[in-house]
Amino acid sequence: MMDLPRLRMLMAVQDEGSITGAARTLNYTAAAVSQQMSKLERETGLSLITRHSRGVTLTSPGEELVVAGRDVLARLALAEDSARQLAGLERAKLRIATFQSASAGLLPKILAPLSQRFPRMSVEFVQVPRAEALHLLRQYDADVALVHEHPESPGDMDLTGLSLEFLFADALRLVTAPRHPAAHWQEPVDLAQLHQQDLIVGRVEDDDRYVLDALFDELEVLPVHVAEVGEYFVAAAMASSGIAVTLMPELAIPTGYSLVTKRLNRRLERRVFLITRQNEDHAAVDAFRRTTFEVIERMPPAFVP
Repeated sequence: MMDLPRLRMLMAVQDEGSITGAARTLNYTAAAVSQQMSKLERETGLSLITRHSRGVTLTSPGEELVVAGRDVLARLALAEDSARQLAGLERAKLRIATFQSASAGLLPKILAPLSQRFPRMSVEFVQVPRAEALHLLRQYDADVALVHEHPESPGDMDLTGLSLEFLFADALRLVTAPRHPAAHWQEPVDLAQLHQQDLIVGRVEDDDRYVLDALFDELEVLPVHVAEVGEYFVAAAMASSGIAVTLMPELAIPTGYSLVTKRLNRRLERRVFLITRQNEDHAAVDAFRRTTFEVIERMPPAFVP
């Protein structure tokens, strides 16, 4: 294996244009540098330098070796920096702003491998609306945010100073109990079939509810709202009883209930994003980001962008 100190000496010889200049830069004697260059030539089996009256120049193999050597040293420096960052992660704190269904359906999948890699890293998270998540990032009260947006109702997302990355599209599904008649509807389900059907809905202020109300108005479909709930798991639990059907994003559908899900004949989805501060060197955020994309790559095809 090539000796790295000798490779650094060869770089110094190229930079200074002489053995004497390289020796002065490296705090060696000229004789010591000359001796090490001879050893490097024997080590590689190549003629690396040409001596002349004005100093030395590198041969073509010598120049190629220097180019490769600089790349190797740059990679080593990156590896050392990464190692220091990973060591720092053992004591790092990560603050996450997120939304309800991501807290249940996505965040645990990210935090499980992250906590295995960095068991001493501290994690805090809070469920907040999108605008508040962005505010927390700008105020340095959160380090990373998971947010969602409906194409039909994009809202105002001011990203000044922030970096936004698309994660996946989360499709809306019809959710019902196996014994409910809707469980036997043919896919994709025509939303017109929900006319006069008992439906569990979200709160009026929720994005999902706004989009669905506008769509039902457009289609002249009038479902019967039998319950208005603020949490997806409550809607799913009530739907599992068979009293009514509900509509919810795929990510929000909880496990543990006996449910049937159906695709719709309209592509209704919300887009999920990862948001961080721009140009910030934060080892814990970088680790969270890498783990997030690793998790997404393993998600079912319906979620993968």
